Amino acid sequence: MTSAPEVICRSPYRGALGFFLGLGVAGALLAVARAASRGTLLDIWLGIGLFFAVVGSASVRWVTAEVRGDPYGLHIRTLLRRRSVPWRDIADLRIRIRSADAHRHEETRRVGLVLRDGRKRLLRLPYGGSSSDPEFNAKLDALRALHRRYGAPESDHLCPP
Repeated sequence: MTSAPEVICRSPYRGALGFFLGLGVAGALLAVARAASRGTLLDIWLGIGLFFAVVGSASVRWVTAEVRGDPYGLHIRTLLRRRSVPWRDIADLRIRIRSADAHRHEETRRVGLVLRDGRKRLLRLPYGGSSSDPEFNAKLDALRALHRRYGAPESDHLCPP
């Protein structure tokens, strides 16, 4: 088991998503400049600019997502919201598995929080593809080690034998 003092989960695709974000800003500027100079909305360059703006704005959600665990609790950060949950308020860390179906070709795994008041929250990160994903398993083990050390897990499977 890992006894990490701090665990930070960020998207592994931050560089590519940052590129798409920049492309989106450039696309929005292109669309505005083209619409202002031509005075018409029916233009191929305007359409391309708007397409890149939509793709860039969709990638912002994943570029800014971060989950950090430290001795005080879990700190969840997204584009518009920051939330902290102390370890004493977390009853359990569970894995949510979504099986493969017609739209997804493989299963996805994410970490969910079960709070002491019964509410559940699904964390945006970490996420993994299959049960043999070593990065996901390492992050989950580190988060569970922090929960054991600084909190009081209610589940037996989280406590060492």
